[in-house]
Amino acid sequence: MKGLNQTKNTSKQIFNWNVCLLLLALLIFALNQLPFLLDIRPIKYDEAWYLNPAYNLLNGNGLVNDLVGSGGNVNYIGPMLLAGVMALFGQSLLVARLTAVFCGFVAILVLHLILNELNADRRARILTFAIFLSITIINSVFRNVRPEFAVAIFVLIGLLFAIRYSRTHTWLDMAGLSISIYLASCSHPFSLYLFALVGCALLWKIIQNKEWKCIYQLILPILSAALVVITMIYLNKFLNDATDSSGIMHRFSVENALEAMCISMKSVFVRHGVYTIPFLLVNVFSVVKYKEIRWLASINIIFVFTFPIVFSSDLHMVGNSILYFSLGSLVVCGYAINQILCHAKITYKQQILTLCCISLFCLGNYVLSMGYNFHRYEKCNSILATEIDAIIPDDVLIFGSIRFWPFKMHARWFCEMNRKNEVPNVYDYLIISSQDISSQDELNPKILKNVLETIENYDKVYVRESKQYGLISIYKHKNIIK
Repeated sequence: MKGLNQTKNTSKQIFNWNVCLLLLALLIFALNQLPFLLDIRPIKYDEAWYLNPAYNLLNGNGLVNDLVGSGGNVNYIGPMLLAGVMALFGQSLLVARLTAVFCGFVAILVLHLILNELNADRRARILTFAIFLSITIINSVFRNVRPEFAVAIFVLIGLLFAIRYSRTHTWLDMAGLSISIYLASCSHPFSLYLFALVGCALLWKIIQNKEWKCIYQLILPILSAALVVITMIYLNKFLNDATDSSGIMHRFSVENALEAMCISMKSVFVRHGVYTIPFLLVNVFSVVKYKEIRWLASINIIFVFTFPIVFSSDLHMVGNSILYFSLGSLVVCGYAINQILCHAKITYKQQILTLCCISLFCLGNYVLSMGYNFHRYEKCNSILATEIDAIIPDDVLIFGSIRFWPFKMHARWFCEMNRKNEVPNVYDYLIISSQDISSQDELNPKILKNVLETIENYDKVYVRESKQYGLISIYKHKNIIK
């Protein structure tokens, strides 16, 4: 009998349900992302913005952005990750987006560790992973080469250490939180505000519990935050010869606060309301019901409503709170679901009803997300990458939109956002999109006017209509010998 029991225990240890659910989540995530990685989304301006410094770093030109006047290099963690992966697997848009997917794998692993800390049972894990895999913002973040792919993993790691510290009060967990603050904030500076609220919440818990010795441990995150600010000021001055574009400076404006709030609420609770409104309700419920996770639920609520006020001078960015709100709410949801399903008074029928409601919530979000992508976009990026590479040789001077740069990295680009004092009079090739011409917010009218006035000196060699970019035309200068 003793030997039989030992065999059963060994089998139980080998077949770990939690690990199996983790592997299943990773598999579903891979199947959801990889087949559509290159084509389901158009290239966004931010993707070239952050990929270009990584490309230059890898080719010995330093952490500089030669597509625009400045930017993308101060928030350097994302470009550093991209450079490392491209050094191993090659320099292409596909490899860059694979880096984002890899960060998604890491994020799922960190979520698994958070669920371990929350003592989540099997059902709560399934539903929390399902929420992670289904909501639009997560599907998008790990499909594009934008800094949010790095932000997401370091914010989740920071929340993991914050949850651990709220229980253990050890220097090791505080050190882990402090390192996460630096990495997340140097991926994108908005992270610093979220962690400032986390620090305030932890301080409040220390005061409530009268654990005065633990106050000294808060020196570490304060030093980390100060190092973030110093790093950004230094890199702006060193790389971009500027001190006013660090991303956390000169953003508050009382005059714009009301407008910023309206824009942000429309983005967060209208455009993405199908999941953010339920998240808000779960956070409010958790503040009232669950003491252990109340501090994080409170942070989520405070953050989403105060973020647009704090950053009200940058009206284009005030909707970005949705990622941070979703990540924090995901953790709160995992805890709340576990508590509801494991409650002693909940009946079997109530458990089934809860499981069905959350499953329908996830399914609905996933169908909406994928339906939107397939309706709006088409298979275009991989086609353009092949055809542009076949038409345009390396090391020629091109005028074109910043988002076309990843299709021909090895050429010399003068994009409409360069804003350099010396504008070339002659380009070897032009890549002009009707969509970019109609979007005056992104184009430099003077440069564009100069290009269009000399268009008779070029031969049109390529035309393609696309949903993503409008009518794309490639022109070759008449003096260029084929």
